[in-house]
Amino acid sequence: MQEITAKYLPLIVGGLFAMLSLSIGVLMDVPPLDCLARGLVSYIVGYFFVKLWNEFIVMGKKIDDDVTSITQIENPTEASQDKETDEDTPNVA
Repeated sequence: MQEITAKYLPLIVGGLFAMLSLSIGVLMDVPPLDCLARGLVSYIVGYFFVKLWNEFIVMGKKIDDDVTSITQIENPTEASQDKETDEDTPNVA
């Protein structure tokens, strides 16, 4: 699901930015070429910032989760350390 979101979300947000910009341009009687230029710039800005968001925020959390799981594997819990120390002590009876 995350791969689909990362692939299509920039397109959707960029398209919404462009449509918003075009709508405002039409309502404010902006000349057609200026309106299209603003729409293109808005699309590029929306696309670029969502790509950055996916790279640094969403993928950063995924990397943090991977590091946490690796750290847990490398550092056994205290319970298993106590079990090892109990096995090392000889039984005195």
